[in-house]
Amino acid sequence: MAGTLNVSSAWFDITCLPSRSAYLIRAGSRSGFRRAIQEASGRWGGMAEPVIAVRVGGKIDPWYEQLLEVSDVAVLVAVDISAEEAGTVGKRVGLPCVELEHIDRVPVSASTMHPLALLTDEPAQIPVIAGERSPLWHAVAAGDLADDHLKMLQQEQIEVVKLSGDGQIAHSALRGTTMLERTVVQFGEDRTEGGLGSTPAVI
Repeated sequence: MAGTLNVSSAWFDITCLPSRSAYLIRAGSRSGFRRAIQEASGRWGGMAEPVIAVRVGGKIDPWYEQLLEVSDVAVLVAVDISAEEAGTVGKRVGLPCVELEHIDRVPVSASTMHPLALLTDEPAQIPVIAGERSPLWHAVAAGDLADDHLKMLQQEQIEVVKLSGDGQIAHSALRGTTMLERTVVQFGEDRTEGGLGSTPAVI
């Protein structure tokens, strides 16, 4: 007796998302804040990675605890605080910790990709970052990259543009052509719908 071949089709909806980190910096530390921005600017989903101010003894304000709870991060990254203080925060919120220098070596924090590897509607658009010795708000609005990161991109012949003018940074942020904006390409979870339009919070 001949067998019957049943042929059917199926749809699969697969969501691929990056692992997100939260950066722990010393409360009031401008250098720590900028270093956190530099790291987040080189990670898919980086715009959605919060920066948490940590006070002496590993204490954080209740608002930051709430932020960690709703932001669905996978790991805490100690930027310029001690491992002991980071561990204190980690125990309080129930998250593992890693030092910044090891962020790309630990699976839970390394599970991401570089934003420049993502396809965009304008592939020829070169992303903008804050210029040398620019104000901190430039880095907040546009993103920034550490010197060793920039050298790596240059070796791969990948370009980014450094701008220093207030108007240039504001214009780039409004146009969505910044490096920080690039980190949320194909990352719709960061978006809201139904409003009057998308405008960078810093602007």
